[in-house]
Amino acid sequence: MIRWILRRLGAALLVMWGAATATFLAVQAVPGDVVDALLGPGTVATPELRAQVAADIGVDRPLAEQYLVRMGHLLIGDLGYSYRLGEPVSEVWPARSHRPSNWPWPRCCWR
Repeated sequence: MIRWILRRLGAALLVMWGAATATFLAVQAVPGDVVDALLGPGTVATPELRAQVAADIGVDRPLAEQYLVRMGHLLIGDLGYSYRLGEPVSEVWPARSHRPSNWPWPRCCWR
């Protein structure tokens, strides 16, 4: 039984690592500037602000370093900072992740 649980936990960790890596690579592959995407469309930002945001999110570092830093943050539960909402994602996410009423699962599955 313990062996089965450990195998399942190992498989779950591999899936989470794969999803995090795929997401990281997808964000890197999208054309355009990440800083522009974070600041939002039509935002006029000074070069100093753009440099500060780039330094905050780490896009001014080499790609391998960005990946290792991001995975390290995920390991300790740091999901990042929402520039649009002005608060950490770990505080925003639980409040906004509720079950939409149009999901097909019955209410007995949700507590």
